[in-house]
Amino acid sequence: MISLLRYFERQDWVDKLRHATPDQRPAVWQQFYKATDPVELTPENEALDGYFRRVQIANQRFREEGEPGWLTDRGEVLVTLGEPDDVFDFTSDVSRSGIRGVRWTYREQRLTLFFQDNTGFGRFRLTPLSRAEFQRIVAQRRRQ
Repeated sequence: MISLLRYFERQDWVDKLRHATPDQRPAVWQQFYKATDPVELTPENEALDGYFRRVQIANQRFREEGEPGWLTDRGEVLVTLGEPDDVFDFTSDVSRSGIRGVRWTYREQRLTLFFQDNTGFGRFRLTPLSRAEFQRIVAQRRRQ
């Protein structure tokens, strides 16, 4: 379960779960659940529900070479940041440019990410510059 939370925004709490001894885990899990719940008046944890819903969507959309979708680059971004505001697939222009790729735009974060398929087998990876920008946004969000 803890490995599924690798992209969860509250890594401080995920680390507490990871380092808890087996006898401490139930209590730490309860603390985690309460501390990460944005709406304490409801029985469910909306942050966790949304997170696992995005994991499920990533698994459905981004299956690459037998790897679970949430572990792909596009899955990681989707689970971490949610749905992009705009998606432009320029793989249909492959005959002209020779590059298969997709651009995702997140307006609120002023973030544009490019995924390229360098193998031709539908395995889209963040470009190095996009990976750096993505990591910058993730670090910024975790500091808040």
